[in-house]
Amino acid sequence: MGAELALIGLTVAKSFMDIKNAKSQAKATVEAGRIQAEQSKIQTLARAGQQKASFLSSGLTLEGTPLAALSSTYQTGQQDVGQIISNANNKSRNVIGQAYSSAIGNIAGAGMSMYGGGMFSTATAPVSSLASSSSATSAFYNTPALSTAGFDNFTKSSGSDFLRGGVL
Repeated sequence: MGAELALIGLTVAKSFMDIKNAKSQAKATVEAGRIQAEQSKIQTLARAGQQKASFLSSGLTLEGTPLAALSSTYQTGQQDVGQIISNANNKSRNVIGQAYSSAIGNIAGAGMSMYGGGMFSTATAPVSSLASSSSATSAFYNTPALSTAGFDNFTKSSGSDFLRGGVL
């Protein structure tokens, strides 16, 4: 009986460490996504700057087709930033979700082996008690996430200032 309890204790401790490591990995994923989104924004502004310079040096005004081309560049850039952020958030949630799923499975398996080994005298359900635990579920939804807050007005602010001759 002591060996079984030690096995469960080790399984629980390893599961918590795996979850802690997954949270660190998720935070790193979110930070990498933030950096990549910022780089994409800068690249879009540079691309639009090159377009604007090309249009103006050719004697075109920023109306009609040139304006539509610049607007398209900004919209595509904003979509790219949104996709980068969404991908980073999804990957972050998946990493943590996998860690929790693995932990629940490992702990439930250890509990079931003890139950099957006759350690419990009454028919308890260790799997259902783990599945109803709200700590794993609530921790999953408190994962770090990127926000589009810094990029929401990307087209409106950066784009319109740029089109009016403002600074990049």
